[in-house]
Amino acid sequence: MKRRIIAIGDLHGALDCLLEIVTRLGIVKRSDRSGAEQPGAALDLDLEESDLLFIGDVCDRGTDSRSMYEMIMRWQEQAPQLGSSVWFVLGNHEVMNSFGMRHYNTVEEYLSFDRSSRSAGERAHAAAFSPGGWLHEWLVRQHAVVRLGPYLFAHGDLPAILSDWSPEEIDARVLETYRNAAGAPSAMELPDALFAPERSVLWCREAQLVRPSGYAKSLKGFLARNDAAAWICGHTPAEEGSHHLLYGGRYLCIDTAMTFQRYGAGRTSALLIEEAGASALYFERGDLRSIPLELARQPPPD
Repeated sequence: MKRRIIAIGDLHGALDCLLEIVTRLGIVKRSDRSGAEQPGAALDLDLEESDLLFIGDVCDRGTDSRSMYEMIMRWQEQAPQLGSSVWFVLGNHEVMNSFGMRHYNTVEEYLSFDRSSRSAGERAHAAAFSPGGWLHEWLVRQHAVVRLGPYLFAHGDLPAILSDWSPEEIDARVLETYRNAAGAPSAMELPDALFAPERSVLWCREAQLVRPSGYAKSLKGFLARNDAAAWICGHTPAEEGSHHLLYGGRYLCIDTAMTFQRYGAGRTSALLIEEAGASALYFERGDLRSIPLELARQPPPD
């Protein structure tokens, strides 16, 4: 494929990890903005003829998701001028926060939305994620499944029960449900498309953790019918900080538990896909390691 793809997995509030990735890879340049309140506010996109994709779960567990959302939103606006695109795939944690489920948040996360006090931060955070809030109104315009070249990107695994659907049908169902149902007051009202692990691309972990009988066949058939080479996702963190390539290169999980580096687990990483092939990029103690991945490049045969 001729167009370069850079995909970044679950950040979970780890602003320092994102800044290391985008600066080390030359994705951004410093602008002439001064006096910006949010970290990274003076970084403009500097990425030509490429696709930059975030695979969801930017919020929760960490120290500052607001700055990252604001940067991603700004980079989306700047990308067309460079012949590039910036994509955001919804994660289950974005949706959880829109439904008032905020038990994974930290004090630092709240303060990133309003630094005057924790209570003010909690109110600002809740308002941003709630229907009508600045962040929610952006999130409902994003995607649940993105197709880039021969690859399909989502936050979680492909549910086997949805293997007869098209990626576009799955994407449309999730987004329509999200737009119409966010803010539901009762767990009894939580829609399957957003919260059921066996039916939601935001929650499914069948490929790695469940591995139901026939899953490999379902995945292969889904990819073949939809002219796709592989399913690429996050959601299932690897404490050792490695990308997980399974099913003969047809499935890749890039969640390397970045936010847990401060506790001695996880690793800052990104995925690079170029015409020459795919590589896992690992950022370690100032070094950048590139490990080739045998990611499938053509759809499986019918």
